[in-house]
Parts: sequence; structure tokens; C-alpha cells
Amino acid sequence: EARDAVLAGERKAEADLRVVAERTRLQAESATKQALAAHALPALRDAEAAAAAGLQRLVLARESLDAEERRAGERAVELERRAEELVRDLAREKALIEDAAGALQRLEAEAEGLGLDAEGAEEAAAEARERLAGLEDVLFDSEAALSAAQSALSDRNARRAAAERTIRESDERIARLDRDIARVATDLAALDGSEGGADRLAELRAEMDEVAEGAAEAEEKAHAAARERELAMRQPAQDADRKAQRLETEAGTLAKLLASGADRRYPPVLEAVAVAKGYEIALGAALGEDLDASADTAAPAHWSDTGAGDADPPLPPGVESLLARVDGPPALRRSLRQVGVVARGDGDRLRAGLRPGQRLVSPEGDVWRWDGFTAAADAPSAAARRLAERNRLGDLKREAADARAAADRLRTEADAAQAAVRQASQDEVQEYETAQMMRRSLDATRQRLAEAERRQGEVAAKRSALVEAQSRLAGERQDVTARRDALAEQVAAMADAAALETALEKARQRAAADRQAANEARVVVQSLQREAEMRSRRLAAIAADRAAWDERRNRSHGQIAEIERRRDDVEEEREALREAPETFGQRRRAILTQIAAAETARRDAADRLAAAETALAEADKAAREALTALSAAREERAGSEARLEAARTRFAETVRGIRERLDAGPEALPQIA
Repeated sequence: EARDAVLAGERKAEADLRVVAERTRLQAESATKQALAAHALPALRDAEAAAAAGLQRLVLARESLDAEERRAGERAVELERRAEELVRDLAREKALIEDAAGALQRLEAEAEGLGLDAEGAEEAAAEARERLAGLEDVLFDSEAALSAAQSALSDRNARRAAAERTIRESDERIARLDRDIARVATDLAALDGSEGGADRLAELRAEMDEVAEGAAEAEEKAHAAARERELAMRQPAQDADRKAQRLETEAGTLAKLLASGADRRYPPVLEAVAVAKGYEIALGAALGEDLDASADTAAPAHWSDTGAGDADPPLPPGVESLLARVDGPPALRRSLRQVGVVARGDGDRLRAGLRPGQRLVSPEGDVWRWDGFTAAADAPSAAARRLAERNRLGDLKREAADARAAADRLRTEADAAQAAVRQASQDEVQEYETAQMMRRSLDATRQRLAEAERRQGEVAAKRSALVEAQSRLAGERQDVTARRDALAEQVAAMADAAALETALEKARQRAAADRQAANEARVVVQSLQREAEMRSRRLAAIAADRAAWDERRNRSHGQIAEIERRRDDVEEEREALREAPETFGQRRRAILTQIAAAETARRDAADRLAAAETALAEADKAAREALTALSAAREERAGSEARLEAARTRFAETVRGIRERLDAGPEALPQIA
């Protein structure tokens, strides 16, 4: 049955291969028809586009003529309106000249009156400023006296309040310290009455020494020698077993990772490449993503064997070919022969000797190509990492095998030592039970001793803390008392506040009177200054207005001449526009005749283009159907090959099972039966 399955699979694969060949031929014919139809289409599209563009240009010319005629009409209306505006502007400019003459007479009279008022106001302002300066000097002295009186009273009150507040806080602090000192004295008295366990501590220590010595002697006689031998043999065996397990696990994990990304239909050529250690990065930099292509010619992207390439140019002298470090399929040899491996520092120097198609790589991953392209080494490519992991997998498998053999040998020796320990333990079981009893007694005594030592340590630490706190509290109370007494003396020595308050009130009244007088004088000075400033600003405004009216009058004379010139230009342009309608009619008739001819040409070109596009669509449809049929045939062929491979594997396993179980080939089965 296994043999028949293999023969049936081979027949099915051959039939699928013939179907694939026939559908490939049909697909090629469809592609040819499609290419011919597509080749004729651009010229027809260009012709249709040219006809449409010519028609569009004529349509735009017609629209431009319409717009030009419309603008001529709008211009005629605008010129009519402009002529009327110019008449109005001429009348307005003549009126402005008359207004300017009257305004200049009024401004001249107002300027003469303001000049006479300014002479008397200047004398009054000088007298007011002199009186204000004297009053401000008096006010400065009175305000200085007021500030001094306020500072003296505020400083006295602030110092007294701060001192009284500090005295109250000191009294409260002294009371708290007295309570703390009394509490510490009570705790010390209670602690002195609780001491009395020193004799019991000495007894427990002596008892522990006796029990510990007996337990140690019993354990030394019972188990020391046998356990030391067993431990010395067991630890190396455990270490060797862990090392072997770690290497086996790492090798298995790495093998799964390498096998997980493989495409079994078209495996990449990278899976068939073996590279020397240290050259994985160089190979990945040289070929990069090309290593993902398959060596199977049926794959969409694949490597083909084009021969040994004996006629290819050699690498520069002294440069080693990457082919010497890589073992791969024949299809890769020609490409690898044109890749040289050099040291990183020699790449720029040796690149000058490269021929077209050649390149240099360094073991670190730098690339120098014949056409000048240079790539510095960066992170290793995925192909380089995969090659390095495959080399690492081989090393791991060898190391794991060696480690497993060493672990088995050490385990055998450790098992023998463990058997010897069990025998010694059976012989000394009585002594071991005695040691256990002594050890329990030792543990109980040690626990009682530790508890007694802990209590004694706590008592000593608490006593030391209480003595230190008592000394610190006494010193702090003495310092607080001294500061409180000094502040009380300062408060008693301070001056009476009534005299300072009386002096402050007198200084305040004098300063208020001087301030009122200075303010009244300042108001007078400011009023005179405002009047002078207003007079000056008005004179400046009058001068500016006079200059503006002069400029406006002169500008009006110039505007009258300009308006008369523009009126003549408008009349001339209006005369020219009266002949425009006849010219526009002749141009429009010529353009309409050209548009009719262009529309006929565009329709003919569009009909021819539509017929060609229909033919191309039919060719595209036939090509897609042929390509779909070819893909289905290839998938059917791939499935047949997979079933054939499975039948062959089953046949081989069946033959191997017969040989293993019966020690004979399939041809001997009838005799055995």
C-alpha cells in the first residue's frame, strides 16, 4: 500500500506538471494580447486629448472675446460716470480755494491775541513757583520730625511686646521641663528596683557550655566523615547535570527559533548556507535581503545557477573571496566569488581596483561597492544573526553531548558514595538518636540564655537613655530660666510710652498744617502751568492749521489742472469705444466656425479611444482568468508534491520498521509469513 501510494503520487505530480505547463502557455498568450492592446492605447489617448485641448482653447477664446466685449461696454459706462465726477471735482476744488482764504484770516487774528496774554502770565508763574519751593522745604522738615517720632514709639512697643511674649513662652517651657524631669526620676527609680537577673544569666551560660560540648562530640563521632564524602561526590554531579540540562535547553530553543520562520514550499537560500565563524556579519552585509530568496526556480523570487562565471573579472590582488568562507548552493557561488573580504582599514584603498558588479565587505559589516556606494557597519542584519545562531546551535549541541557524558559519569560515582553513607547511617543509628536528644537540650538552653541576655540589654539601654534625658532636661531648664530673667530686666528698663505719644501728636499736627499750605501753593503753580501749556499748544495748532490751509490751497490749484487733463483723456477714449461693436462681431463669427470643426474632430478621436479601451478591458479580463487558472494549477501541484513526499516518508518508515522488527527487507515478508 505504501509503494502504491508513492506511484500514484508520482503520476499525479506529473499530470499536475503538464497542466501547469499548458496554463503557463495560455497565460503567456493572454499577456501578449494584453500588451498589444495596451501599446496602441497611449497614441489614441494622446490624439483624443489633443483634439479636446484644441476645442478647449477655442472655447476659451470665445469666452475671452465675450469677456472683452463685456468689459468694453462696462468701460463706456464707467467713462460716462467719470466725466460727470470730473465736473463735480472741478467745482469742489474751486470752493476749497475760497474756504482756505477765509480760514487763514481767522487764524491770524487769534494768534495775535494769544501772544499778548502770554507776557503777563509768565511773571505770575515765576512768583508762584518761588513761594511753593519755600513751603516744600518747611514741609520736608516737619515730615522728617513726624517720621522720627513714629519710629521711636513703634520700636519701643514692638520690643516690649516681643519681650513679654518670650517671657510667657519661657514660663510655659520651664513648667514642661519640670514635669519631664520628675517623670524621668520616677522611671529611674522603678528601673533600679527591677535589676536582679545577673546571677541567673551566668548559670544559663554555664549550662549551655556543658550541653553544647556533649552534643558536638556526639555529632562528630556519628556523621562527620561519611557526610563529607557524600557531599564532595554529590555536588559536582549536580553541577554537571544542571550544565548539561542548560545546554540542551538552549540548543532546543535555538533550533525551534531557527525552524519557526522557514517557508517549507520555497525555503530561503539562507537555510542551505554554512558560513565560517566570524564571517556571518560580512555575508549578511554583502547579500542582505537577497538571502531570503529561494534556490527553487518555481519561487517568485529565486536564485538560478548561471554557471561557474570563469569569464568574470577577478578581485583586486591580495583580496580573499567570500566564497572561501561560505559553503552554499551552486546558484550562490558566482555572486560570492565577486565579493572580497578585507580589513576595515583597507576598504577605501582597495575599492579603486573593483570591476563592475564587485564589492568589498569587512568582517564587521562595512560595504564598499564598485560604483562608489559605501555603507558603514551598523547593527548586524537579520540574515547575519540567523547564520550566527546556526553556528552557535552546532557548538551548543557538541557542548551539550560532552556535558551529558560527564554528568552521567559523575552521577554514577555519587550514587556509589550515597550508598556508602546509607550503610554507615544504619550502623550508627543509636549514636545519632543520642545526638538528637542532646541537640534538643542544647536548643532549649540556648533559647533561655538568649531571652535573659535580651532582657538585660533592654534594661541597660533604657537606663542609659533615662540618665542622658535627665541631664539634658536639667541643662535646658537652666538656659531657659536665664533668658527669661534677662528679658524681664529689659522690659523694666524701657521708657514710658506717654511722652513718646505726646511728641508724636505734636509732630503730626505741625506736618498736617505745612502739607496743606504746600498743596495750596502747588495747585496755583499747576493751574498757571496748564494755562501756559494750553496757550502754547494752541499757538502751535494755529501755525499747523495755517500751513495746512496754505498747502490745501496750493494743492487745489494743481488739482484743477489735473482734472482738466483727465477730462480730455476721457473724451478721447469714449470716442474710440463707439467703433468697438462691429469689430467684436467679426471676431465672434470666425471663432464659432473653428469651434464647430474642432468638436467634430474630438468626437471622432473619442470614438476610436473607446473602442481601444474596450479591447484592452477584454484582454485584461482574459489575462486575469489565465493567471488565476495558473495559480490554481500551481497550488494543486504543490499539494500533490506534499502528498507525494508524505507517501515517500511513510514508505521509508514502513521499510525501516520491517527491518527493525524482523531484521529483513520487504521482499522476505512472504517467506516469514
